[in-house]
Amino acid sequence: MTAETNTGPMIGQRHLQTFLLFLSIVVNYMAKFNAGVAVVAMTNAENTNPNFPEYDWNEMERSYILSSFFWGYILTQFMGGWLCRRYGARITMFVSTIGSALLVVLIPWCVSWGGWQAYCGIRMSMGLFQGFLFPCIHAHLANWCPVKERNRLGALANTGIDCGTLVACLRVDYWQPRASAGPASSTSPAVWAFYGASSGGFSEPTNPGNPSSLAKRN
Repeated sequence: MTAETNTGPMIGQRHLQTFLLFLSIVVNYMAKFNAGVAVVAMTNAENTNPNFPEYDWNEMERSYILSSFFWGYILTQFMGGWLCRRYGARITMFVSTIGSALLVVLIPWCVSWGGWQAYCGIRMSMGLFQGFLFPCIHAHLANWCPVKERNRLGALANTGIDCGTLVACLRVDYWQPRASAGPASSTSPAVWAFYGASSGGFSEPTNPGNPSSLAKRN
C-alpha cells in the first residue's frame, strides 16, 4: 500500500506565478515585434499617417533594424541563466523587462536625430536585456511547479509568445492611422512593461531546492 502524495490545491500559487509569467512574455513580445509593423508606417506615412515624418530608409536599412534585436538577443542567453542562479529569477526578470521598457520609450526621440543607426542601437540593446527573459521563465517554473505539472504550466506560460506577437501587430495596426501613431506605437508596450516589471506578484520560494516543499507553497 503506497502513501498518497499531497500535490497541493487544484488552483494555487503556482497558477498565479504561471499567469504572471504569461503576462511578462506578452509585454516583452509586444516590445520585441512592434518594430515589424512600425517600420512600415515610418517609411510610408502617406498610406498610414501623414501627420508624422516619413523616413527614407531603403530595404537594407529596414532589414538591419529588424535583425538588430537578435544581434543582442543571442549574446545574453547563457548570462541570463547565471544571473538567475546568482541573484534569483525575480530580480533578473525585473531588470530584463524594465531595461527593455526604458529603451522602447527612447525610440521616438532618438530616431528623429540618429536615424536608422540609432534605431538599430536601441533594438540591439533591447535584445541584450530580453536575452535574460527565458532563462528566468524556466528557472521560476522549476522553483514553483511540481515535476508532473511543469510541462503543462510551462506550455501555458509560453502561449504568451503567440499572444504577445498577435497583440503587437494588432495594436500597431490600430494606432497607425491615428494622430498619436508615432509615439504610441513605441511607448505603449513600455507602459505595459513598466506595469509588469513593477508588479509585486512574483515571489521567490523560500526553499526552491527541496521538492517536498512544493505542495506546501503551491
